[in-house]
Amino acid sequence: MRLPPTAKVRLNGSTAIYSPQFLPAGRGERLLIAGLGSRNTQSIVKVDLKAGAIETLFEGAYPVYSPSGHILYMRYPREPGILAVPFTPGVWKPSGQPVPIIADGGDVTVSGDGSLVWTGQYSQPKLKFSLYTTEGKPIPSPVVSNYNFRGYAYCRLSPDGTRVLYMLTNRGGTELWMMDLSNRIPSRLASDSRAILSPIWSPDGKEVAFALSAGSNRKTQLLALETGKTLATLPNGGTPTSWSPDGKTLLVAGRPDIYTVTRNPDGSFGNSKPFLVSPFAKARSEISPDGRFVLYNSDESGTWQLYVAAYPSGSGKRQVTAGGPSTAGLWSPDGKSIYFASESAIHRVPISSAGDALTIGVSSKVLDLRVTDVIEQSLRPFALAPDGKRILVLEPIDNSGRETPSIHIVLNWTALLKRQGLAPE
Repeated sequence: MRLPPTAKVRLNGSTAIYSPQFLPAGRGERLLIAGLGSRNTQSIVKVDLKAGAIETLFEGAYPVYSPSGHILYMRYPREPGILAVPFTPGVWKPSGQPVPIIADGGDVTVSGDGSLVWTGQYSQPKLKFSLYTTEGKPIPSPVVSNYNFRGYAYCRLSPDGTRVLYMLTNRGGTELWMMDLSNRIPSRLASDSRAILSPIWSPDGKEVAFALSAGSNRKTQLLALETGKTLATLPNGGTPTSWSPDGKTLLVAGRPDIYTVTRNPDGSFGNSKPFLVSPFAKARSEISPDGRFVLYNSDESGTWQLYVAAYPSGSGKRQVTAGGPSTAGLWSPDGKSIYFASESAIHRVPISSAGDALTIGVSSKVLDLRVTDVIEQSLRPFALAPDGKRILVLEPIDNSGRETPSIHIVLNWTALLKRQGLAPE
């Protein structure tokens, strides 16, 4: 049996293809419908494999083509809700307005006889802050534990330890918030229909850098906390991950590599320069407190593991973790330990150095981690206090977590449209 030749379509930026499905195109055509973007935000695109081209059609996620002449899709990747839009065969473009058909559903598929299957979805669980010692013992702290929110398990403590950055869900987009830990007063820093990714503090605690992601477009912005104004936008996009201790250089992740971006005297940023380049995916880099090493994630072993390389040369790579996936690595303030998350716990690895030579100890568990999907969703559910003695952890509130998804079947699903007079004859 001779297999047909393969076709490749090059993607731009930090994007991925989701739910690709062949369209019933004519002879000689090879067309796909798919979601393009990330698990936070997507666009529905038509992919022409023969021409090697991608055409953006509309905003949405996880599309499915129905023989009735519709595209079924989710409005947002992480929020429930299924819509249908008329989709003209032959032209292969939307020919009407989208119509909501199932308010709390997702993961939809449809058969040729008009049967529709979908799963019951859930929103992000309610989370709370908890405080622990670095030995894993809980510290009573009503200031943080009495506050809860529905959002993503991501947090960053300010350099002085008095404020925390965190993210709330907002109809598929995200809101970036900051809370003053001394009085538990939260304030919203940014809100966008696009995904807000990887907010990080500047070393002086006066600015926050974060990425805005929409489909194939991703850009990093720098926000002044005192004025709330955008100070600068990085010219080459990417996702900010770490500042150098002197605040002059920003590490930026741009699949599959890590780049450095230098800040100019006027506050703007220059063009990015390659720092770690290889065929393997890399993410979540952190410069050590003394500015001599970079801790980063890579999947070169087949699973996400942590590595350390010298900075700024990128030489002397050493693997820090092994076994199951590991992520969300952080240096201790004194640079003598690395903390990281597995799928179920927070761990610590002792580190020592002599010149550029590193000695990596044996990891030990610090405390159990109750947040799910840490590895899959690139979450960072904990932060270290500047004194190196406390860990701020995001945990789900009891009885408010995710429910087991249910499976539903709808026969003759286009009847849902006929009730509104919107189904084709």
